[in-house]
Amino acid sequence: MSKVRINLFISQMLIRIIFSLDLESQLGVIVYISNMNSLFVRFLWVGVPFLWILGLHAQGNLQFNQVKLVQAIDSVPQNKVWKLESAVLGISQGIRVSPTFYMNGDTVVLGYDSYNVSRWENVTSVVVQVRGQLCNTVVRMRFLGSGGGSAIDQDNSSATLNSTYNPFTTVATFTPPSPGNNEIDRWNFWLAVANQTSGGTPEFRVVVNLANGAQIVETYNASSGCGCCYSVNNSWANLVGSSGSTIALSRMDRIRPQISTSLPMWLPAGTTLQAGGNVKALSVIEFNVLP
Repeated sequence: MSKVRINLFISQMLIRIIFSLDLESQLGVIVYISNMNSLFVRFLWVGVPFLWILGLHAQGNLQFNQVKLVQAIDSVPQNKVWKLESAVLGISQGIRVSPTFYMNGDTVVLGYDSYNVSRWENVTSVVVQVRGQLCNTVVRMRFLGSGGGSAIDQDNSSATLNSTYNPFTTVATFTPPSPGNNEIDRWNFWLAVANQTSGGTPEFRVVVNLANGAQIVETYNASSGCGCCYSVNNSWANLVGSSGSTIALSRMDRIRPQISTSLPMWLPAGTTLQAGGNVKALSVIEFNVLP
């Protein structure tokens, strides 16, 4: 065996012995070695502290332990690490609510890249306004959608409109079961008219209020069978769809900016994790940290 190999073997043994000592003893050995004069010992004087520092920061080897689905709050055990691989998404909090999870109590948001939706998304209310003359008229409207409520089916049948309105005046307000967390797919808008005489033709305006503060405004001019146009008994005036059918709203692709939370994510011991809104579970791989 060459002298170099012997020196290397001895230095490895010394390093192992030094690492097996407590911190105070390790420092004592280093001070003792520093007082020796050989080149090999001087190498140890430089090399041992360096290797010692590396040893303090070494992560060890990882050994697969188990796969977990985290729902309620859980924490990474000591001497283990978690690799958060993916999130199992749901829609329990609404179809347009970004999925979230909690890490050490802080909310982490996972975003969507794009989605297809109707023009009426996250509706807070629908307001019907009229300008002109109405006689014995009831405004009726129906919405079919998804999200917080499967159907919005309301009318203001308790109020019969008999007046001349100018300017546009609100005569009915419709509120979804879950305002601001829905998508309206289909709708209709019609008038129940009874015992009319003669008069002018009213103009209707439908104002759709969205959760982000925006408004969608549709205007309709009523024709025969509505307002006070002529004598008619118990007829329907269909402005959108009819009393027995709805029409589909146009759809569009919307782009949501990608939120920069990316998976997988490594979590050290002591980190807490919990599924949040629209996340059914978090898929985690657990590893043992070996010395």
